[in-house]
Amino acid sequence: QNMPNWKEVQRIAEELGIKVSQVVMDGSQQDSVGEWVKTNSPNIAGFIHSAGILRDSMVHNQSAEKFDDVWAAKSRAALFLHEALERVENPNLKFFWLFSSGAV
Repeated sequence: QNMPNWKEVQRIAEELGIKVSQVVMDGSQQDSVGEWVKTNSPNIAGFIHSAGILRDSMVHNQSAEKFDDVWAAKSRAALFLHEALERVENPNLKFFWLFSSGAV
């Protein structure tokens, strides 16, 4: 909700009869993701997962912990979301988009 254009996105979506929202949660926690899906079902029409954590540094300063933080925010969260959406009936679900990037 701190995106500069978020209010405009909400306004346009509302004009089209669509409710959009941003969710703040720890997607690396399977219980949190599952609870959110369960609470919002069967009204989920789509989901865009673009969360991420920046832990960039020179290779010699990288650590397993930094790598795991980044990995958890992206791939674990996507997996947990996919699994939760498979378990709960969402007849209106039309899309599940994942955005990611990686660099060394």
